[in-house]
Amino acid sequence: MKKIFILLAVFPLFIFCNSNDDVVVENEEVQVSLLGTWLYIAGRDNNDAPPIPPDELPFIEYYSENTVTFNADSTIVSNSASLCFNTHIKYPNGTQGVYTLVDSTYNSNDCLPYPNYRYHFTQTDSILIISYPYNGISEGKFKKIADIE
Repeated sequence: MKKIFILLAVFPLFIFCNSNDDVVVENEEVQVSLLGTWLYIAGRDNNDAPPIPPDELPFIEYYSENTVTFNADSTIVSNSASLCFNTHIKYPNGTQGVYTLVDSTYNSNDCLPYPNYRYHFTQTDSILIISYPYNGISEGKFKKIADIE
């Protein structure tokens, strides 16, 4: 009887303990690097009076081939005019500039008439928002499509 009692007491330990001790980490944030290529996917702008608050102005999605690439040497390159203008239309000449992470801005001599303008950008995960000069809101939304190897 004593052996049966011990067997019944130990048996549940074998059932509830298994070799599959996988640890699941929830809400772990994955840091997406700024370095790499970003595709223009949407834009928004508004200069209405009174202006629409940014949180109420939706982005309009576009099909675009415009890309912006952030390189490790602090250069930023676009295959179109998307460094200078909030547009999904691809222009034949690319643009390039220099970015800084100190204040999350870039400038470009290709951006006339604003060669010294500091274009602000923000990154949240795999989404990049670039703010363009405008009387009101003018922003382009980019999605990360490739990392730099």
